[in-house]
Amino acid sequence: MSAEAPDIARAEQALRAVIASLQSRNIDYSVFSPNLAEQIRSRAAEFAPRIQQLGAVRAVEHRGQQDGADLFRVVFEKQATDWVIGFDDEDQIAALLYRPAPG
Repeated sequence: MSAEAPDIARAEQALRAVIASLQSRNIDYSVFSPNLAEQIRSRAAEFAPRIQQLGAVRAVEHRGQQDGADLFRVVFEKQATDWVIGFDDEDQIAALLYRPAPG
């Protein structure tokens, strides 16, 4: 089953908003599931500066889906990264992972 375009657009919009909030260190925890919000809150001091150091977002490209989550390649000024974003039944972000993109 493939995702419909509005779902991909919604996931991309949510991902862009999360990245912007991390870079500005003005994180809106209400968009996350309670469990994920707690995890991000406990690691924001280390996580946010890492995202800030990547520089501006240059491009976001949907790369597919895995286990109901969307996979994106996000190219920043200084590095390309791969992100996974997934939503729970309440439409809150319940999964959020990133890693450097393979060279």
